[in-house]
Amino acid sequence: TAAPWLAAHHALNYYIGGSLLPANMNVEFLQWPGSPFNAENITGAVKSKSLGKFLLYPPAMLFGKHGFFNHNLPLMLSFAGLFLLMRRRLYEKPELIFGAGFFCGAWLLYALTSNNYSGYCCSIRWFVPLLAAGWYVLAVLLRERPEQLADLYILGGFGAALTAVMWVRGPWEGTMPAIEWPRHLDVYWPINVVALAGWAWCEVRRRRRASAPENAGEEAA
Repeated sequence: TAAPWLAAHHALNYYIGGSLLPANMNVEFLQWPGSPFNAENITGAVKSKSLGKFLLYPPAMLFGKHGFFNHNLPLMLSFAGLFLLMRRRLYEKPELIFGAGFFCGAWLLYALTSNNYSGYCCSIRWFVPLLAAGWYVLAVLLRERPEQLADLYILGGFGAALTAVMWVRGPWEGTMPAIEWPRHLDVYWPINVVALAGWAWCEVRRRRRASAPENAGEEAA
């Protein structure tokens, strides 16, 4: 179904740039006066990294200053819930596996072919299509475990607060080539910490409730 649109994309790309590869992979196309791009930071080719950055860059795209999950807090629940769902026999398991593969494939592809955390935006704009896979997992999880709706309220509420702060500033951290310190980071980590603490508190309460009948039965015996 997507094949005609993929073909149209590559045909238009070839018509404009004379190449089937993305135009931004050709460094010569990016050499306008004041351009911040060069062969070292363009996206699309395997980048050489030090061992430290090679190990830290992929997880930092998901959990970090630009973290995709940290900027989309409800997806934290889908990240944890996927492991639970994989252990169950579900009708949607093929779709869940496909979504996980799609997510991991895109993530690893950009981990190998980039080194700039998607530029100056707040999070990783390349990963926007991955929201579909994440929210699909979340929908199945909440159907299977509706008691975790409280977790979604907590993570979604703090995510909305973080979104409001970013809206004031806008999606871009600063202007090119001079980069200003992103204002939303003043509250970014505090909001993340409080949201995750609230989520953990929900889980602790749920486990205590689950074990309460057993304890009551033991005491009665």
